[in-house]
Amino acid sequence: MRFDSESGKEAGKISKRGSAIGVELRGSLYELVDKILNELNYESLNASQKIKLLDLALKYSYLVYQSKNQ
Repeated sequence: MRFDSESGKEAGKISKRGSAIGVELRGSLYELVDKILNELNYESLNASQKIKLLDLALKYSYLVYQSKNQ
């Protein structure tokens, strides 16, 4: 079976990908994350927890930066 635009369209029709989350839910999730980050006591984190937090923040920042520049 070859892969071209027609077979790609057909494969896309039967794809099992879910739908995107709604705007309201996305807004609620952002509010929840904001609240958690604002309440977080960074001084109480140990070194490995700080590194993990930095890792997550950098990955997110890079994805946001990348999407804005496309």
